[in-house]
Amino acid sequence: MLGDLRQKTAMHVVTEIDLNSGALFARNSYSAEFASRVAFFDVDQAARTVSGDRVEFLGRNGRLENPTAMTRSRLSGKVGAALDPCAAIQVPFELSDGQERELILGSAWGATPMRPGPS
Repeated sequence: MLGDLRQKTAMHVVTEIDLNSGALFARNSYSAEFASRVAFFDVDQAARTVSGDRVEFLGRNGRLENPTAMTRSRLSGKVGAALDPCAAIQVPFELSDGQERELILGSAWGATPMRPGPS
């Protein structure tokens, strides 16, 4: 969403948690094409933890087929620059046999809100 090739753009993507909504935001200010864009990821549940760190989610030398985060009770909330960026949201709940639960996940990208950036 914020670049053409992950290998070229990952080092420039910065993640953050929106203080108003709890959504996870990601930006790539170094890309001429995507500098004015923000990607967001959210869930309709207030009880959640997030991470913007792919290494935390997958684990060291981890794989998408079996991410380490699935064995944890919560994510760290680690976001920012100098990470291998990702958007991971964890919502804790338990289901009994036959029980169902609906979660609404959202992801999109659009124009970056006008606000001062880091100096």
